[in-house]
Amino acid sequence: MTVNGPTISPRISRDLLLKAIQESIPPVPAQFDDVDWKFVYIPDRHTRALEPDVMLVSGIRGAGKTFWWHLLQRDEYRKILLPNASVSVGFGQGSSAAWPDQDELQRLLEKKRKPRLIWKAVILRQITPQAVEFVNWDQFVDWVVENPSAVASHFREFDDEKRRSNESHIVLFDALERTADKRTDREALLSGLLQIVLELRSFKALRAKVYARPDMLDAPEVKSFPDASKVLASVAKLEWRTVDLYGLLFRYLGNANDDSAANAFRQLVKNNVSGSDADNHGGWEVPHGLRGDESLQRAVFEAIAGPYMGTNRRKGLTYTWVPNHLSDAIEAVSPRSFLAAIRKAADESTSHDFALHWKGIQEGVRYASGIRVDEIQEDLSWAHEAMTLLKDLVVPCPREKIISAWKQGGLLEKTLIGLPEDTENAMRELRQVGIFKELSDGRINIPDIYRLGFGLRRKGGFIPRR
Repeated sequence: MTVNGPTISPRISRDLLLKAIQESIPPVPAQFDDVDWKFVYIPDRHTRALEPDVMLVSGIRGAGKTFWWHLLQRDEYRKILLPNASVSVGFGQGSSAAWPDQDELQRLLEKKRKPRLIWKAVILRQITPQAVEFVNWDQFVDWVVENPSAVASHFREFDDEKRRSNESHIVLFDALERTADKRTDREALLSGLLQIVLELRSFKALRAKVYARPDMLDAPEVKSFPDASKVLASVAKLEWRTVDLYGLLFRYLGNANDDSAANAFRQLVKNNVSGSDADNHGGWEVPHGLRGDESLQRAVFEAIAGPYMGTNRRKGLTYTWVPNHLSDAIEAVSPRSFLAAIRKAADESTSHDFALHWKGIQEGVRYASGIRVDEIQEDLSWAHEAMTLLKDLVVPCPREKIISAWKQGGLLEKTLIGLPEDTENAMRELRQVGIFKELSDGRINIPDIYRLGFGLRRKGGFIPRR
């Protein structure tokens, strides 16, 4: 397979390719989680995460956990992905009578109800909504605690019924960082849920699917129950390689809502890659050769953004520059950040030979960093405060400078939910979530995806907007 240059007129190519970006990628990143089928892209390594028997899926914020949680609830899409499965929801974003919200969970914990039994009650409520009288979660959990034989019987009967009809049923759990305000309570609830996952392995058709962040799964308290390794060893990871990110982008562009723009991109692909007319359930499919071949992907992306982040290669190559600067300290890239950066780059790119200008791409990365900072404030308010206290530092820097800034700012004296006990624990947790990276000489570096949004500077790095 050879790479050929695109044959589309440069001016028409620029206008239509720019339109393909703006007519496919939503302007609001929150809209990435619930999309039309034509924008659904499944990296080869992610197919295992869809299997009913895979009950634990991990991924960083924006990696696709909530995306799949949404998608599997839509009958028309689930019939394509899991034709013999039904689903219900045990926990997720928003509130629902189908599961206890954060306040209910807190009340149950205060009554010393075991997290494992709380989640068992939730699953029972999903599979037998009519079989057991339900008044409120307090009474229902009490009934589960006091009637273990009846509960076991309901589980077996449901599993037998599904098995006879050659079906499976999956109870979905997402947004587990929102189950409680206190970190210790969140960890206890997640540990209890993983215990239920282990118990469900004895059934043939009844399954749970738990979506969790990797830093939550790494907490010692979460995996402190017997045989926890059996659950954690089977985790499917939503990790995005560079080729996966660009495959996702190309899926969007080839299915842009404007037909002329979508066709322009498809023609660009056809000029570079053989076998490019595939269609998948109503959406244009990224050709197999373009899914994993970096040289082919680079040729296509350079037709959109040009080859360099400046006038020559010393400033970096556009194809690698974008994911490199969106990567966190554990070298993970969120597809949500990637799409948001590309969309912002399109909005900022005007009067240029290519659809995306390299300065627009820089603005896109700054924008994506600001989104990630907002997400940190939602998920870890103490971490957001800790990073805000470092705004005058230049990284990489000695860890002592960070600790000194925290002490001067009174971080550990602030009233913050989930605040670590001391600075060492704070450093450890920020490494786990990918904000801090400890270098070989002991200094701490902060990747651009966080550095820019928090307004920190780095020698030789492009500067944040203040």
